Amino acid sequence: SDESDSGASNFYRLSTMTTATQHLQKEQYKNIIENLNALEKALEDCIFKIYKMEQEISSVKNNSEEEIKSLKNQLQEVTNDLRQSKEALEAEKIKNDKNENEISELKEKVKLVQDLEQQIKDMEQRQGEKGIDEKNFNVNLELKLKQTTRNYEEMIDHLKQLFNILPVVDSENDPEQGGYNNLNDNKFGVNEFINRVRAVGEENRRLHDQASLLQSRLERIHGQMIELREQENIKQELEDTRQELEETKEKLSYLEEKAQTAKSQVQSTNERENEMRNELKTLREQLKTNQEKIRKFEAIMKRQSVLQVVNDGTTIKEEFQQQLATQEQEYEAQLKERDVVITKLRNDLTNTVSEKDMISQTVRDLEGMLKSKSRTLDQREVSINRLESDIVKYKSELAELKAVTDDGSSGGNNPNSLKAELEAAHEELKHLRNVKEKLEAQLKQTKNTLEKAQMAFSEREEALEKRSEIMQAELDGILKEFDRLTRNFLDFDGERQKLENSLDKLQKKCENLENELADEKIKNLGMEAGNEPTTTATLRKEFRKMMAESKDEQQKALHREMEEKKKLENAVRNLKREREAEKWEKTNKGTQTRFVVSV
Repeated sequence: SDESDSGASNFYRLSTMTTATQHLQKEQYKNIIENLNALEKALEDCIFKIYKMEQEISSVKNNSEEEIKSLKNQLQEVTNDLRQSKEALEAEKIKNDKNENEISELKEKVKLVQDLEQQIKDMEQRQGEKGIDEKNFNVNLELKLKQTTRNYEEMIDHLKQLFNILPVVDSENDPEQGGYNNLNDNKFGVNEFINRVRAVGEENRRLHDQASLLQSRLERIHGQMIELREQENIKQELEDTRQELEETKEKLSYLEEKAQTAKSQVQSTNERENEMRNELKTLREQLKTNQEKIRKFEAIMKRQSVLQVVNDGTTIKEEFQQQLATQEQEYEAQLKERDVVITKLRNDLTNTVSEKDMISQTVRDLEGMLKSKSRTLDQREVSINRLESDIVKYKSELAELKAVTDDGSSGGNNPNSLKAELEAAHEELKHLRNVKEKLEAQLKQTKNTLEKAQMAFSEREEALEKRSEIMQAELDGILKEFDRLTRNFLDFDGERQKLENSLDKLQKKCENLENELADEKIKNLGMEAGNEPTTTATLRKEFRKMMAESKDEQQKALHREMEEKKKLENAVRNLKREREAEKWEKTNKGTQTRFVVSV
């Protein structure tokens, strides 16, 4: 009996201890459940706020993406216009090369003209020497004429004396007898008189022929002198044309220098355009990399469905609210900066359009100038060919005149034909003077157009410099913004890693507590009824209760998993819709590079 009483007392003590421990465990379990429920509510509130913020961010992103798409289309149009202007400039370069080749050909022709001018100078020297010989010949001819006239006068005086000496012949008397008597008286015979008269007639005829020949020679020489004077006038006109050619050469060199300066300006503008394009490419690459980082961060934020907290819920709520407030301020500042960037880009677009119009106008002016220059060069080539033909003609005429003067006899060119040719040459020179005046007017026009083009290029250069400065400032601002965004991304990644570590720790703690609860439940099976002995029925009841509780917990866990699964499915659907929308935009808007700035 004593042993039974001691065993009952021991059992009673054990039962009371087990009941006390069970009550303590239940209270601890309730406290843990309450804390977990509070944490779940706080987490749900935080998740809801995060969802709202994500929706707001997505709406702002869509609006900014639409604006950026429009700006991107405008930028694409501007780049196309720049390509067209570049092609036009390349065509202009080809034309300039052609004109340079033509100018080189003209230079060669000018060299030929200079050689011809040198030949003409040599011929002029020869002609001067020949003119001296002709003057001496003319002096000799004049002396011979004077001598022949003197001889002619002497012969006439001699004839007059002879006629005075002649006897008077009587027809009634015998001529022979009378003549003989008279001859005997005057000692002068008739036959001798007849011979002398004949000789005098022949001499008179010879002198008359010689005088007529000398007269014709004098007339020919006078005509040649007139022709030489006309040739001197032609030489003077040729010198004038040579001076005009030198002036045109100087003007051509001046135009070539201006064309080279314009070409250098075009090359500098092309280099600046290439630099701006390279900068745009680098910016697009940076935007793509940042966009990929943003997409990764958004995917991580969408996948992060549960936030676990290390400290109390209230302090974390306050910290999270502070973070949200700071993020809102940052997003507002980013939106303001983006609006400023958009306005600047619009202003740049207007400036580029105006510059494109100016460039097209200058290109048209240069094309007109080149056309006029080519026409003037063609006209000059024609005039040079005419001058060459005239020079050849004058050479042949000078050779003929030289042959005539060397022969000193009849023959040679007809003075009338030479006069006609000289008149034609004079008319051609008048025509060349008119052409020269036209060329001077055209050169003035080209000079004015070149000055206008130079002014336009200088203005365009200043505008491009200003634009480059503005773009450099914008690039600096964008780079600063990218640096700030990357810092924010790194901070978010660090916070995410901290939260994930805290989640892992809390999950491990919960698992340990659940295992401890299960162990305690198993240990305390049948310890609730104080003095009643443990039976199979009580054990069954407690086991059933434990299984029911575990079943409820598993069902709650299943419900949570189902909700998380639904959330993930919705996120996957949204991602699929976004991808389909992007594909649709690409297929409908053509092959265009995306220019998107997302936050």
